[in-house]
Amino acid sequence: MTTIRLEIFPSFNPCCYFQLEEQQSSYNLTVLISSSDKNKWEVKLNNSNEHTTIETISKKVVTDKIKDDRIILDGIGLKCTVVENGKTHQHEFSNPEFGTDELTLVNYFFDLVQKSIKHPSFINYIELIEGYFVNTFPVKIFEENPLRLRIYGFLSINNKESLTSIIDKILEQDELTIDMTNFIGMGTILYECFQPLSKIPKLTFLANESALIHLEAMGFDKNLILLVA
Repeated sequence: MTTIRLEIFPSFNPCCYFQLEEQQSSYNLTVLISSSDKNKWEVKLNNSNEHTTIETISKKVVTDKIKDDRIILDGIGLKCTVVENGKTHQHEFSNPEFGTDELTLVNYFFDLVQKSIKHPSFINYIELIEGYFVNTFPVKIFEENPLRLRIYGFLSINNKESLTSIIDKILEQDELTIDMTNFIGMGTILYECFQPLSKIPKLTFLANESALIHLEAMGFDKNLILLVA
């Protein structure tokens, strides 16, 4: 039986670990954020090729350790541990680069845990650390009724073109929910991207405290904004 643990240490977010423990005909998946059992989830998963792939890549990562001479002041640190037949193998690395087994392992684990755990606290956390690994655009569209546009994390000037494009595409909606419950911040230069949203007849913002500050600065009516703790 094999146990695989991937520990993640972001510079500006809580740490976490993903653990996949092989059973006779299944796997136990455990996810823990920080050291609080309030943010711990355990799921029993049926055996699949995906789990076998994670095990294969993990063994390669801890065996073929890549020497990294980069000087990294911040970013994200990781540790992969494989326990098999009583023997433990580990590899510590930082900011995995495109094309490496390290980043491939992270991506497979991310896919697995996001499919397996749907708790809002976990979703919020994953959204905030995914940017350490890929150059993501922190906006998602959910085909719900009404349509929901989720904006999370931090928006930068580099997102201006993409943000303008996606807002232009949804302006035909009669009703729209803008979900900013996991929003961190943005530069004021992006405020103009949001102004066309006022054309939507039934517009609702779901906002955290940070989003509320920005939305009020943009001039949106307070009656359109629902503060979500």
